[in-house]
Amino acid sequence: MKKIIIFISIFATAIGSLCNITLKKTSAAEETEVVETVDVWDGTTVSTSLTALDPNAEVWGTEDNPYLIQSGADLKFFADKTASGYHYSGKYFKLIKSIDLNNSNFIIGSFGGVFDGDNNYIKGLSIESSTTNTGLFTSLLETGTIKNLTLYGTVSGVGKIGAFVGTSDGTIENCVNHCIVRGNGQRGGIVGVSNGLISNCTNNGDTTVNTSGWNVGGIVGESSGDIINCINNAKVYGTTTHIAGIVGSLRSGNVTSCENNGDISGATWGAGGIVGCVGEVSCEISNCTNKGAVSGTGQIGGIVGKCNGIIADCNNYGAIELELSSGGGIAGDCLTELSVYNSNNYGVVSSVNGDDIGGIVGYVELGEVKNCTNNSTISGKGNVGGLVGYGNCVISESYNTADVTGTDTYVGGIAGQINSGSVSDCSNSGNITGTILVDGIVGWPIDGSVVSNCENTGIVIGSNGQIYPPVEDESPEDNENINNEDPIVDEPSNEDEESEPLEQLFDFFENLGENLFTENGLIALFVLLAIGSFISLLIRRR
Repeated sequence: MKKIIIFISIFATAIGSLCNITLKKTSAAEETEVVETVDVWDGTTVSTSLTALDPNAEVWGTEDNPYLIQSGADLKFFADKTASGYHYSGKYFKLIKSIDLNNSNFIIGSFGGVFDGDNNYIKGLSIESSTTNTGLFTSLLETGTIKNLTLYGTVSGVGKIGAFVGTSDGTIENCVNHCIVRGNGQRGGIVGVSNGLISNCTNNGDTTVNTSGWNVGGIVGESSGDIINCINNAKVYGTTTHIAGIVGSLRSGNVTSCENNGDISGATWGAGGIVGCVGEVSCEISNCTNKGAVSGTGQIGGIVGKCNGIIADCNNYGAIELELSSGGGIAGDCLTELSVYNSNNYGVVSSVNGDDIGGIVGYVELGEVKNCTNNSTISGKGNVGGLVGYGNCVISESYNTADVTGTDTYVGGIAGQINSGSVSDCSNSGNITGTILVDGIVGWPIDGSVVSNCENTGIVIGSNGQIYPPVEDESPEDNENINNEDPIVDEPSNEDEESEPLEQLFDFFENLGENLFTENGLIALFVLLAIGSFISLLIRRR
């Protein structure tokens, strides 16, 4: 029996050792580094031609048999051809090896074919240009596509500036930028100006260094096309108007499922976490998220700075700070028509000197806010609201849970001021502080505005110092200034002043039993005894 046990023990140990050896071999294999092959260009060599995936095929440059770019010399041959007027419309190219351009000022001309980076990269870009379009590609035609490519380096120019393309009328997809992009003009991490499609692109390169810039975006400076599933992780800076994490100015088209994680700053007017300015009421920004801080002079928003159109299913987590007017957790300023649905703000919105400050929208000329929530503190000067600062709009099924503070007039838990609009099925639980015309729902509803089925559970301090909600034993009429008029205070008459001491004396004797053994009661008793003794003495002398 002992021999059997010993045999089993030895057998188990051997099996265990074998398993350990096998695991170690597997682990070592997993840790083996893949040696990456990169072609380093010498800056001068140019290939005489390109080969194809299948050199024996009758047709080259098709989707199944693309031209191959496998060195810096090949890429230079390709660039020279585009510079001489070959757009390669309908032709396919594939980069099969990463390339180091060795800090070269390398520019490819106008392109109309398909350039597939095949998940390789090009680094060592040092582009400087004074032409209208600046980027690795100057322009992309409507038939053109750039995809599956990553860039490293610096890109500097004037006009329309992007790491990949200056101006694009085509498609850019699955591309990543690590280049610093700088210059004067419309500037984007991926594209300067786009009239086509940009999808699944990421910018990690700062656009912070410049002397002047308008329409600046982490992905694209100015766009008249769709932008889908794009991410900006870098800081974006511009010194004039329309600065944003995704697109500086959206003239037409939609922005869908995009995210900004970089801080946005420097704008005078019109800065947003996703879009700086939206031009058309047909534009829609949906399912987007901002996590970066956004700051500027005015018209500043967590999702859109200056806007029209539709904003739906968006969230802001970044702090919003502006010097002057029109700031909101979702949108800053709407001058035409805006609808905001199913969107939430979690970032602080603040302005020391600005009016029209709201947790969702700062200023709405015409529009609707529905099913939205503000969850962070809001502060400004006048027209300050938990959801809307000033609005000629309809607000419904929306909620404010945070404190709202205004240093001037018109402060409300839902809206600071509503003009010819309505507020329904809304609630406020934040504390509201202002000077006059302050309310838990709307600071000042004017021109027939209707407030219905709304609830306030927060404390409201304002309207010349009145505090809401009222004390339990008092009626609402005694404490709420429904018409937002200055509260009426009865002035005391001289007759009241003269009768007050006598009334106090009657009250004292009426409650003599309760007052006798208090300190004031004993003093009063002593005084009365002294007066009685004095009167008795006078009577005796007579």
